[in-house]
Amino acid sequence: YPSLDRIDLHWRSGGQLLHLATLGDSVPRPADRQRARSHAWPLPLVDETPKLLLVRVETTGSMVVPLMFYTPEQHQAVEAKEQALQGTLAGATLCLLFYSLTQWAMLRSTAFGYYALTLLGTGCFFAALSGMGAQHVWGTHDWLTRNAPPLFILIGITGAFFFTLSALDVDQVSPRIGQFVRLCGAISGSAAVAFWFDLLSYQTAQAVGMALGPVPLLLVLRVAVQRVKMGDRAAAYLLAGWGCYSVGVLLQLWAGWRTARSIGTTQRKLFEKAPLWAWRCVTYALIGMGLKVLMQTVVAVPHVAEMALTIRNYVIGFIHLNMLA
Repeated sequence: YPSLDRIDLHWRSGGQLLHLATLGDSVPRPADRQRARSHAWPLPLVDETPKLLLVRVETTGSMVVPLMFYTPEQHQAVEAKEQALQGTLAGATLCLLFYSLTQWAMLRSTAFGYYALTLLGTGCFFAALSGMGAQHVWGTHDWLTRNAPPLFILIGITGAFFFTLSALDVDQVSPRIGQFVRLCGAISGSAAVAFWFDLLSYQTAQAVGMALGPVPLLLVLRVAVQRVKMGDRAAAYLLAGWGCYSVGVLLQLWAGWRTARSIGTTQRKLFEKAPLWAWRCVTYALIGMGLKVLMQTVVAVPHVAEMALTIRNYVIGFIHLNMLA
């Protein structure tokens, strides 16, 4: 997990305890060592005697510690696949970002500008979580390497608030909801600025981002339904995208709950039930992904795409953002 702050590796072999390395995004990188996407270190397996690896983890964010053992060849193959996947997602995000900035510059539409801000925050957030951002973009900036995830999610949420406000013309349907959306957008934007100047802690910024994350959808859901009844097709696209995304999230949460419930059992029962709950988790995840892909496929139909362009071009981009999320 690239966002871990400090990882101390200790190696016990032959009655001796050795300190192997100290890794993490808060640990200065030696000049002679290339920055990697994830935290990895070679283990000195010189003989077949029993070894003990001790790992101590310290972090201000989520305590997520996945641990895998690979041969150098296996690690290279796994990293190559991850680089290709994250590169594809980053390329799609950049295409949407450049498209939105171009439309904003040509049409002078604030909605495209807010959507570009949402894309910037969301794309950089996923780049930070995957480790690609620190490896390829801002690796020389120590503060950003340590604090990128909550900063960029606050930026993305700020853009999402004002984008939905402009895309659905919320003020026309409900001025009160419009004012509240502006207030939430101002709070998230202020939190991002305060965090940048170290006026907020990592935990506080993360909590603000998690609390405000689903608010844009919840606030304007009633407005979107009303605009659909008024004949606004763009609102229908937004509702369809939100609906597929929400179903996918619920299914994945259900899969996570089933996983946690199975892990909470005894070790014997865990191994006995492993095939059942594992297949259930895979099934739920595939259903969620299938719904998202289905929505993206519908938007790819030429007639639907042409109709969307006639109404509001940025609707397609917004649905694609849901797919990426």
